[in-house]
Amino acid sequence: MSVLNMDTKDKEPRSDGYSYFDTPDGEDCMKKLFFCTKKAGYFGLFASTMDVLLYSHPKGYRAILGRYAYVTLPITAMGAAFSAATCAATNIRKKDDQVNYAIGGLAVGGIWGVWKKSYKFGVYGGFALAFFAVIIKDSFQNNWPLFNPITRKSPYDPFWIRQDWSLTKDPGRTWKRGDEI
Repeated sequence: MSVLNMDTKDKEPRSDGYSYFDTPDGEDCMKKLFFCTKKAGYFGLFASTMDVLLYSHPKGYRAILGRYAYVTLPITAMGAAFSAATCAATNIRKKDDQVNYAIGGLAVGGIWGVWKKSYKFGVYGGFALAFFAVIIKDSFQNNWPLFNPITRKSPYDPFWIRQDWSLTKDPGRTWKRGDEI
């Protein structure tokens, strides 16, 4: 079950861990804060690794660790800011609606602007992230799938050679062996 599965409203929490939508907004703020911070930290480590290996190419351990910190810490702070701002807005406003997610998206945009040292990144990024957060919240509240939930078998899985690619059914054996004549 992913974070964006819409069929999780009436089910029990997952046995393999916590998901952000397991509890209503405004409740379990520390669990949600830990969940978002952990997921953002994982993404930050991935982005840092891609930056170090493919883009910046720092030389030496100190430069590599500095690059990891430069990329991972702000991304982790963005996850924490979204969760904290959304939870605080829900508890202050006493409403569970899309505005809380917009506030969370604006908080993330503020951290992004400070990280990039650009007012434009903060303002435009905040509004873009607020817009996407509102879409996610609306899709969850109104139970419409954000992504296509139908999974199809990929033709490129390890056993793709065993799949039947024919356009018509096999008519069966229409020939005879030499010893059958």
